[in-house]
Amino acid sequence: SRRRHTRSTLQSRGLGDVYKRQPLAAAQKDQAVTNVFKDAKMLYEILVEFYELLKNNPEIGPKLAQSNLCVQFRYKNPSAVITIDATGDDLKIIQGEFDGQPEVVLTMNADFAHAFWHGKANLVSALTRRQVKAKGNVPKTIKLLPILNPSYALYPKFLADKGLRHLVMT
Repeated sequence: SRRRHTRSTLQSRGLGDVYKRQPLAAAQKDQAVTNVFKDAKMLYEILVEFYELLKNNPEIGPKLAQSNLCVQFRYKNPSAVITIDATGDDLKIIQGEFDGQPEVVLTMNADFAHAFWHGKANLVSALTRRQVKAKGNVPKTIKLLPILNPSYALYPKFLADKGLRHLVMT
């Protein structure tokens, strides 16, 4: 079948279990996830700091830097923009509008991002369901997913360490 072919193709390219994570709708059946971030300030405080943590993680940061990719995340509910720029000598996390030209722009609900970083939302499925809208080099972005696998365990711990245990999805 087509789905089986797609899964085996992804696995043969080293993308492993990207199909095993649930789409956001399935994750929401387990635990309601709505309006996690009360405003853009809260979103920036959490996600920019988390992205900095990933940048400085010895397992994730160097691989992200080697990607030579500039990805911009445009969040809705609340509205916010974060760009991860690995095109220069240093990996940069940029809060707010970005002067350069990102190679990929991903637009999503902030609640989807929260579920994704818990490992409870599948980006590939969300792209096909239009829960996430993408412009640019999407295949190159999808190749980053295996690099991010360790982050799914880091995000809940990060939230708990910040005193935000009530935001951790089970």
